[in-house]
Amino acid sequence: MAERGAERLRARSRRTLPVTLASFVATGAAASGLGMLFLGQDWWLAGMVAAAIGLTATSLLRRVPVPGLGALPWFLPFLGGLVAVVVATTAMHFGHLATAGLLPNTPTLTALRGGLAEAGAELAVRSAPLEVPAGFDPVLTAGIGLLALLVELLAVTLRQPALAGLPLLGVLIVPPSVTRWEVDGPVLVATGAAFLLLLWLDRVRRAGGGMVLPGVAVVAVAAIAGLLAPTLGPHRSEIALPGLSNQASPLLNLSADLRAAGDQTVLSYTSTGGPQYLAISHIDEFEGGVWGPADRGDRRDGPPEFGPVAGLDDAVARDEVRTDITIESLRGDLLPLPVRPIDAEGLDDGWRLSTDGPNVSGAQLRGGETYSVTSLALQPDASQIDADAGEPDDVERYLQVPDDTPDIVSETARRAVEGATTAASQGAALQAFFRETDFVYDESSPAPGVRDDQIEVLEDFLEVRRGFCVHFASAMAVMARELGIPSRIAVGYLPGLPDLEAGDRFVVPANALHAWPELYLEGLGWTPFEPTPGRADVTTEPSATPSASPSFTPEPSDEALPPPASGAPSPSPSSTAGAAPAPSDGVNLATGVISAILLIGLGIVLGPMLVRIGLRSNRLDSRRSGTESAWREALATARDLGSVPAGEESPQGSAERLLGLLRPDDVEARAAVAELLRRVERMRFAEHPGTETGDVSGDLGALVVRGLRRAATPRDRMRATWAPASFAGLPRTAASRPAGRRPRTRS
Repeated sequence: MAERGAERLRARSRRTLPVTLASFVATGAAASGLGMLFLGQDWWLAGMVAAAIGLTATSLLRRVPVPGLGALPWFLPFLGGLVAVVVATTAMHFGHLATAGLLPNTPTLTALRGGLAEAGAELAVRSAPLEVPAGFDPVLTAGIGLLALLVELLAVTLRQPALAGLPLLGVLIVPPSVTRWEVDGPVLVATGAAFLLLLWLDRVRRAGGGMVLPGVAVVAVAAIAGLLAPTLGPHRSEIALPGLSNQASPLLNLSADLRAAGDQTVLSYTSTGGPQYLAISHIDEFEGGVWGPADRGDRRDGPPEFGPVAGLDDAVARDEVRTDITIESLRGDLLPLPVRPIDAEGLDDGWRLSTDGPNVSGAQLRGGETYSVTSLALQPDASQIDADAGEPDDVERYLQVPDDTPDIVSETARRAVEGATTAASQGAALQAFFRETDFVYDESSPAPGVRDDQIEVLEDFLEVRRGFCVHFASAMAVMARELGIPSRIAVGYLPGLPDLEAGDRFVVPANALHAWPELYLEGLGWTPFEPTPGRADVTTEPSATPSASPSFTPEPSDEALPPPASGAPSPSPSSTAGAAPAPSDGVNLATGVISAILLIGLGIVLGPMLVRIGLRSNRLDSRRSGTESAWREALATARDLGSVPAGEESPQGSAERLLGLLRPDDVEARAAVAELLRRVERMRFAEHPGTETGDVSGDLGALVVRGLRRAATPRDRMRATWAPASFAGLPRTAASRPAGRRPRTRS
């Protein structure tokens, strides 16, 4: 008996295996839609590995025989698969910390919390698509694994394959909701095809058909998905690029962005003040060895009204500069602005001004969008330009340095500024230290990203004297703080190149992405510096004396510049890759509202059908159903097809009504009605009813249901599927279809 039970479990597992594989393929297709948010494919592959391990564990546990129960309770294989996903995630991301390299422990949980905190800070400010923050990798891996388990639970364990589409749909609608782009077409088609395959395989399983054709179908779809993986992974345009491309990053981990960026134009501008540096964000917190962005949570309602420049003395002479900016391929929710903006025109109410920046964010940049910004170009005299350090609001935030900052930082800073007595002259000395000594620009250097080794990277940079703009900006900002000068880092774009066809127009390529430090000086406010070798002025302010001026006009250093990516000169090092065309602008608010209404309407239309499918599946489930459940499903199906009793009806009367609906030549279904009637009457009226086999009762009910649907007209079958009368007791009169009406017969 035990061997027979085990064999039945194995046979059932073999029948459900194609549905499990289809669940895996559907999960992979839906998860690939997250490529609209995250670049690369490693996160997707890791998630699919976790999903495969979890589904394998679930399938194996479902085959374990249990004396007295037959099989494990339905939820235990799911929980076993969940444990397998957790173990797989731990091994892939925390293997060096985990117990035996597999099991989570206190160090892994601590690392996870720390990683999530850093990832949260990065996700809060970066625009999609972005490189997956290191602390967020485990979440994606476990999330994809859990998605696969949920789809398989609904499709296989609970026998609700139609409902398995809900978690898939949930994953598909997340990226468009975040990015405001339209749904990725290939991903939607692939997910839909995999879901239809899942439904078909479940139908084949219920009908008891062979597994060869379903197995071939799964392999074929999986092979096609594998071939399409490069396009189904990250969301790509016609030309794909890793890294940032035309998405501006407000954090310091710009190494991949600079390597990936090409020479595609992200924006263009004209300016009455000549070439302009354009900032998109500022980074001001350096706590625990990690640079963090300025807080975007406290923002003034738009449109932006900048007001006076913080810390600028009224006595300092200034010129107003008007810059007219046109967005080309740049996307994101951070607005490029010239240094010291005081007014902006052409921006809608969706843009918000941070109270401390000034940074403008909130809306989405669109191709062809134009706006104008008025900024200040300062003309300080010799006494004003040789300023001491000022005190911005919350000055301590701009002076923070980690307690474990290596001595080389402060020692190097003091040697570099030896003889300089004011903050301005010290800033100029630091700038000259990086630009005029043996420092070399090198994009291949390790980037001080969001991990906790930024101080070590800074120490290495000062020793080897090789790095790119992030290293130079970060080093000068930290060294200024060691000297007691408030500092922050601006992230944005270099001034770009003059347009050869329009002399007053500048074009800014994607590889002009840049970072530079700003120091807060008495009477001048936030003053930009440029320590990166080979870069031009950040400001156009004249220098009173070379030793005391925070502004400069250095000659570019040929040694500091790598070869350009193309024949055209470039203001910044560029990679040899081409830039990707910008994604489409996405859906607007009205489209989003319409989409939400359509989804709600779809739920209303599909709800009765899905619930009815679930009820039928449970009533005819051979593991849980019995005679009464099978009998109720047969009567409910007759009701859905339009046949209801005129009043109270005995089992015999119900059986006669069912027989009247069946075809006369449907011997199998008519025999199933007779057998179900015998069982129902025995259970209800016999003095000693005994027991009936659930498997047989469920099979009998399925025969009756199929016979009733075969005998019905196409119109009745459609109505029964989409508007089942048995759902929530929808009323039908007996006159709608007489109980004794004979069904149609085939000639």
